[in-house]
Amino acid sequence: MKTLILPLLLATGLAQAANLPDAAALITYESKLVSAEGVTKQTTFQERWVRSRDHVWSERVVPGNAVQEHHDGDGHNHDLNFATAAKHVFLDGKGKPALQFVRKAQKTVITMGESEYAQFGFDGSWDGSAVLIDRKQLATMQKLKQAAPEAGASWYEQRKGEHYMRVLWSDTRQLPLVVESGTQNGSSWSRLTVTPQALPATLPWTQLAGYNQKSYMDLLD
Repeated sequence: MKTLILPLLLATGLAQAANLPDAAALITYESKLVSAEGVTKQTTFQERWVRSRDHVWSERVVPGNAVQEHHDGDGHNHDLNFATAAKHVFLDGKGKPALQFVRKAQKTVITMGESEYAQFGFDGSWDGSAVLIDRKQLATMQKLKQAAPEAGASWYEQRKGEHYMRVLWSDTRQLPLVVESGTQNGSSWSRLTVTPQALPATLPWTQLAGYNQKSYMDLLD
């Protein structure tokens, strides 16, 4: 029986990737938190995002007026901050999601081991990167009669106590256009907005020839 499990998982992973239409988007992340000390903290950032077959690429949009970071030039790269590195999630030869970070300025690809996934916000699921939400969760949410801004899209909502979640899901794109969650009293709130874009003429993960290949553990030496 065990000999059948791996081929089945491989086929399932590749089938899920093949069934998703190619897509590109500008994703805006917004959040607000009112602390116990009465301080309101707000965060906003954007990422360019591309999905094609068994690859997903996301990259932070850094404004031109952003504060520049300076690293000590000791000849040894110990920079463990990947916030502005491109994130590349793909299905490997066994149909399992794998994670890499790409530093274009250094022409370096850093491959993460499974033990490092959690600390970089990757849960190891394909849907989390390729679809941005767990599609199974939609089945547990209430479909609303509220009009959607485009054909093939519908609003869904879930409420549990003081918490709520609303999703504008596009069946056509196989993507959420909006994911909003928070508390009824407004103490916390977050919103993800997906703005569809044209697919780039050249897919970013095809431009990595000649890049240095490292593992995350190499950065710790």
